[in-house]
Amino acid sequence: ALWAEDYIGQPVLGVVRSVPGTPWWLVMRLGRDEVYAPLRGELPWILAAALLAGVAGAALVRLVAERQSLRHATAERDHHAELARELAAAEAALQRRRADLEAEVAQRTRSMDEAVAALRASEGFTRLVADHLPARIAYWNRERRCLFANQAYGHWLNLPLDRIVGRTAAEVHGPAQAAQATRRVQRALAGEALEFERTERRPDGSTGVTLMQYLPHRDDHGQV
Repeated sequence: ALWAEDYIGQPVLGVVRSVPGTPWWLVMRLGRDEVYAPLRGELPWILAAALLAGVAGAALVRLVAERQSLRHATAERDHHAELARELAAAEAALQRRRADLEAEVAQRTRSMDEAVAALRASEGFTRLVADHLPARIAYWNRERRCLFANQAYGHWLNLPLDRIVGRTAAEVHGPAQAAQATRRVQRALAGEALEFERTERRPDGSTGVTLMQYLPHRDDHGQV
């Protein structure tokens, strides 16, 4: 089959076949209108099918896009939900830790209050006993500053205790007497317990021989 023009110049579709056993040839032709006539009848259906296919394709594309968007939104929602659960768990753990710390602080506060009360009771007992002893008792640190003195110590010096406790030996006894005791004080601070007699002069001018004891106090590490 081939396209050609007939004798009047119209485009036709021609088919040529030989007739077997004869010198004859069979020629058939169809005009263009005849060829396309069936297609023209089906053209509206073809166009409708194409349009429907286009609409269906667009709908399919939109559906796929919506499903992807929904999948993304679902994944994001699940991620947010997971974050919310983790945050809630962290907040719960923080609340528990805060409650534990508050309980621990309360316990330590009670223990500290009890220790302070026990220390005050011990100090009160120590003060009670020391103040009723006739012997003079004083406690000095390494800087030779008085941290404790009983009533007998104050009576001997004719000074109130607040003029003794917290002051240095030079301030309480005077620089000369403090310097005189330096050597023995240094031996006591080195860890040596001393017992000796010393002639002392009171602030009123009277004198007396006193038996003195320097007793080093060691801490938990053995330091004086």
